[in-house]
Amino acid sequence: MSGVSEPELSEIYGRLQEHVASGGSPLGHLLHNPGDVLRAVRAIAALPVLEARFSAGPDGRALRAVFREGRVRFGRWEHRAVVVLPDRVEDVGSGRPNRTLRRQVRHATAAGLRCETVDDPDERRRLVALADEWERSQPGAYRNPDADNGDLVRFDLWLAVYSAEGLPLLLSVAPVDGGWGCVRYFRTLAPGPDRSGARYLAVHRLQCELVERGVRYLVDNRSPVGLPNGLRHFQRMVGFRLHRVRVRPEPAVGSAGTAPGPRGPLRVLHVLGRIGAEQGGSAAAAVAVARTTRAAGDRATLLTTVGSPEELPGPEELGDVDLVACPRSWPGCWALSWSLVGWLRRHAHRYDLLEVHEVFSFPALACWWAARRSGVPLVIRPHGSLEPYDMAHNHPWLKRLLRPALRRLLEDCAAVWLTAQRESANLAGLGAAPCTVVTALPVDAPSSPGDGAGFRASLGLTAQARIVLFLGRLDRKKGLIRLVEAVDRVRAEDPRAVLVVAGSGDPAFATELRSRVAGLDHPSAVHLVGYLGGQRKRDALAAADLFVLHSDNENFGIAPVEAVQAGLPVLVSDEVYVGDDLAAAGVAVVVPAGDSAALSCEIAALLADPARRATLAAAAGPAASRYLPDRVARRDARVRRAVLAGTVDTLGEHPE
Repeated sequence: MSGVSEPELSEIYGRLQEHVASGGSPLGHLLHNPGDVLRAVRAIAALPVLEARFSAGPDGRALRAVFREGRVRFGRWEHRAVVVLPDRVEDVGSGRPNRTLRRQVRHATAAGLRCETVDDPDERRRLVALADEWERSQPGAYRNPDADNGDLVRFDLWLAVYSAEGLPLLLSVAPVDGGWGCVRYFRTLAPGPDRSGARYLAVHRLQCELVERGVRYLVDNRSPVGLPNGLRHFQRMVGFRLHRVRVRPEPAVGSAGTAPGPRGPLRVLHVLGRIGAEQGGSAAAAVAVARTTRAAGDRATLLTTVGSPEELPGPEELGDVDLVACPRSWPGCWALSWSLVGWLRRHAHRYDLLEVHEVFSFPALACWWAARRSGVPLVIRPHGSLEPYDMAHNHPWLKRLLRPALRRLLEDCAAVWLTAQRESANLAGLGAAPCTVVTALPVDAPSSPGDGAGFRASLGLTAQARIVLFLGRLDRKKGLIRLVEAVDRVRAEDPRAVLVVAGSGDPAFATELRSRVAGLDHPSAVHLVGYLGGQRKRDALAAADLFVLHSDNENFGIAPVEAVQAGLPVLVSDEVYVGDDLAAAGVAVVVPAGDSAALSCEIAALLADPARRATLAAAAGPAASRYLPDRVARRDARVRRAVLAGTVDTLGEHPE
């Protein structure tokens, strides 16, 4: 090493750690000690260089994440403590530098300690529970109240050191990918005088196991900059030395055979900026997708931001999905939350897949950063936010400004998960060519029949009334102005025609809608009933004769599917993408978007023809089966495993 030895580099890091431990600032220490900075830079430049290339599988991602963690990032000068393993097991721990390791292993063995591989799933679960409990019970800075090591089950090489009485003393878990292994978890599980010997015994056995598997390098997952002096000394005693490691680009996501198939249940993190009924279909879709993830046997966590506890969904809506709610930061727009960034920094690497249910929000940007940092594949579910209509009508100037970053985001993600083939065709207009997959969203069938008669009575409507129902968010793009005017024209010819508008949304538009209704020739024909959920929504569907969604653009359309599941005929515009499938199934009528005359004529024709409505309703059962959560859960589980295996292209447009 030119000018500075590795021990001196360790001393520089040690002084930095002592300064930080005493309450000082790392930056302040570096500014006051420029000589240390120059000597450290010269030492890092002189370190031996290793090259690594990792797969896209769980073990490869864990190893890649090692070089993306830590508060200090060195880029191409990234360095870690690495053991260069020998070619033969009998050479492990040999030589003068390893004499302390050999002596400690002899003492540990004489004390009755034994180190064993752990392959039994029940024993692994027991050790994880002990590890979590031990971390939560530690004093001071060593305590981790949120300890959750369930992600360790993804990795193959487990070692445990047991006392002479059979008590677990230490757990070691090491991902292995090609010629590299990583010390992913290495902690004692109990107090006592044998802890030191257990550490040396576990390191020696780990090196032997890796050599038998053909591994050449064992890397520690912690940055040497923030390592306590005691651990740095222990590393030197067991053979670790500092090396610069250049990580080569991973194989392109989407090419077949880039990664092995994942083992066991997946851990999927679903991310949404805001949650709640007022957010409309995208929020409901994110919750539904998270629930089907759980129904498929995988673990699902929903990460979101909140301004108040009242925004959170209830347990009956979430089911078995874990919820993490981070408070929003000032000024609250774009779901800004620095707490969410910290949570992702600490936990993103524990997941197999990150699914982001939006594009233009702060959480989406944070997940992009977390995915690049941790090596966990990122999947984008835009829920219509990349449609030309949305790009042109919602903050168009900002979206034009962000278009270069958007193309980079789409190219970086493992897949863009869409709900209609028309969405896939529209992506070409953004200048990006990401890997895409198209599947339908899950929509729950009614859990109990609705009380149609009771709903009619609550509005003062008789059994003779012909109810046209709208369910959804109050927004200009939903075509509600056209719909109320169309029903008003139909009412002039058929006094039985009634429109029920159920939903909440933009207060300004809601005020405009009420004003338009008040100015109609037949304002009593329109009932604005606000948001309906649960049993009340089922009652409205049971009372209706026809469901209408004449929207300017819908990438899917959950409400029409809910109407079909309730046995209703459906009338939609040709810009409601789910209408393509519903019309093909014979349960929906499609009219041109923006054509008010065609809308009023079709409503009048359907209300006047009970036999035609009955024919459409009769096809509802088979048409609705494609959207049932159990079926979607199985389909989505196949897609996620294909994303991780790099075989998405083999699924086709509609992976049934």
